[in-house]
Amino acid sequence: MATYNSTVNQVTDRVLDGIRKADELAVNAASTVSQKVGGILPDELPGADTLRGLPKPEEFVKLYFDFVERLVKTQRTYSLDLVKAFEPITGKIWKQATNVRKAA
Repeated sequence: MATYNSTVNQVTDRVLDGIRKADELAVNAASTVSQKVGGILPDELPGADTLRGLPKPEEFVKLYFDFVERLVKTQRTYSLDLVKAFEPITGKIWKQATNVRKAA
């Protein structure tokens, strides 16, 4: 079991590291383009007054991820509770697997 967990952790670490590197590249590229475009645009943009009444983009992102974190936490609790609900069945399967390993 430790080998499985270790392998999964290694794979997920690599995947997340790859995602972080890709994210960094995307943010750097977006920043470069934004600086160039921002230097070309006039200081007063048409329609900007209407947009100022909305929350800033950072607020949208924070609210969204706050919701996602709560959703994932809720789904984790639900999933673990569901696994516990099936324990009378799954416990027999893993109990047999443990007994087979001990006998071998």
